[in-house]
Amino acid sequence: MGDSAGTEPRHMLLYFQPVYHMEYQAVRAYRSETRIQDPELGVLLPEQYMPISERSNQCVELTRWALEELCESYGVLRRRGVEFEWLSCYIPRRALEREDFAREVLALLEARGMPPGALCLETAGDAFAGLTQQAEAAVASLRGQGVRFLLRDFGAPYMSVGALDEWPADAVL
Repeated sequence: MGDSAGTEPRHMLLYFQPVYHMEYQAVRAYRSETRIQDPELGVLLPEQYMPISERSNQCVELTRWALEELCESYGVLRRRGVEFEWLSCYIPRRALEREDFAREVLALLEARGMPPGALCLETAGDAFAGLTQQAEAAVASLRGQGVRFLLRDFGAPYMSVGALDEWPADAVL
């Protein structure tokens, strides 16, 4: 990404993908994906910018923006009568390990009128490997309030079936 302009809200877009539940034969949730509209490079997908942003605190700002947009979208979808159980948002490890992460997420949900059970935080499976005590406490706090967790990248070398018992996830992808 050329300059920091690519991470300003006017250059960011939140897309939703339906999650179809086989048992109910219906869409039951929506996964969000943040894309950046760079003036020079065009639309950047997460796999193009996240490895770079996750090496800095830039991913924390991207996460904050995505969560705010997700909460706004929750209200819009509900007012339009769209039925779903939850909306998801990707959370990089660096954001999860922030001291006030759980408190900030819960405060945002309350301020925007989104129940914690309607939020699903997605993270890569390796994000749970070797979490700090602070991050473990944040995950426990959020789960205790009803926030769901989804592990992405299931089947990657670090994502063994045996490790699933050790990680606080409600679902895997």
